[in-house]
Amino acid sequence: RERKDGREEGREVGESAQSCVSLSLCQFYQKVLEIHPGQSDAHFNLGNTYNKLGRYQDAVSSYQKALEFDPYRSNAHVNMANSLSSLGQLEKAIQHYRKALELEPNHIQAYLNLGIVFQRLDQIQDAKICLERVLELDPQNPQAPAIHAWLRQHP
Repeated sequence: RERKDGREEGREVGESAQSCVSLSLCQFYQKVLEIHPGQSDAHFNLGNTYNKLGRYQDAVSSYQKALEFDPYRSNAHVNMANSLSSLGQLEKAIQHYRKALELEPNHIQAYLNLGIVFQRLDQIQDAKICLERVLELDPQNPQAPAIHAWLRQHP
């Protein structure tokens, strides 16, 4: 059902419910960390939950903690970079994407997101290298059509 402002009523309720679930998860992970402060997974999952809530600075703090306890966790570097990118801290994001690729050289999401950051910085050659690598590693990637279109526009 549509409201006067054009939004769907059910969608708004769904978003609200999802926020409640995410807030409950935050509380859960915070309780876990009170008992086990060195639990890297809990810090990582708390970061993911903050990210979903759009609380990117809190997410960054949680990923930093996760990386203190497990510096070799490539997904923590990628998610940290995603949060930093959302905060507009693109140079720091690049550092974490590169660290993730150092740890896991075929990390498709790291290449994709790094390519997007390079696009934002108008570093076309670097973006091309990353996006071409995504296509090499995963020709069926859901982003492949958009990548091909972008690459055609930037020969």
